[in-house]
Amino acid sequence: MVSSPQAEEVDDVIRQTSADRGSKLVRVGSDITWQGLKFDSRRQSLRVNGRLGTYNLTIPLLGEYQLENAATSVAALEQLIELGWHIPSDAIVQGLATVNWPGRLQVLMRRPIV
Repeated sequence: MVSSPQAEEVDDVIRQTSADRGSKLVRVGSDITWQGLKFDSRRQSLRVNGRLGTYNLTIPLLGEYQLENAATSVAALEQLIELGWHIPSDAIVQGLATVNWPGRLQVLMRRPIV
């Protein structure tokens, strides 16, 4: 189970549910951490310190919350790796670099900015 930072009451439910089900809980923000490095109007870069490695990522999604989302994605992918899936670290880096979410804070034009 992977959890991103939550309100305390939500976190309590997640922690208890994980324990009740005998599931390993990986917490983004403590087990997996991230640091924003730089951003511009097209992308942002970050460093994610996972449990299996460190990932220097560039993502084309804007907004500080997307850094947390990227770290949560890395945490989930590392869980899959631990379950036996073959996911090379360069595939994680490349996959997040090319993610596309049309319409979600999408810049359609630069001059003027729309």
